[in-house]
Amino acid sequence: MMSLDNKFSFGSIPVMREVPPGMDARFRFTGPGKIVETEQYGEKMSFPISLSYHPSYDSLPPLPDNVIDRDKKEAELEGQTIECNWQTKCQSAKQLMKQMEKHKDHVDSFAKELKQHYAKSEWQLTRFDTGAYWLEVLFT
Repeated sequence: MMSLDNKFSFGSIPVMREVPPGMDARFRFTGPGKIVETEQYGEKMSFPISLSYHPSYDSLPPLPDNVIDRDKKEAELEGQTIECNWQTKCQSAKQLMKQMEKHKDHVDSFAKELKQHYAKSEWQLTRFDTGAYWLEVLFT
């Protein structure tokens, strides 16, 4: 339950669908990650995100691979995202959570850059055919 300006809302925030093997999803983080307990799978990392591309969502059109065209397309699609949580047990999320926690009070260049990318950059989550995930910064 949330209370915003004397308004109440009930329910749960949508959870991003699993990325199919051999595909990727693109998003921006919109807040700090946390560990949550799920009924079916136990403990997972949960990150609030603004999802801009995912092959399992028809409402999110694919973005071109060409960077120039992609930037133009993203400008056209401004505001056409899905706000949801990325919940997972994958190593990429565990490593990101560990680094964010480890460097939360640090001011060195690595910590500063990591925090800056977390707050402002577009990220790509790739799922390999083996089922493993790879998370990387696409651009700021």
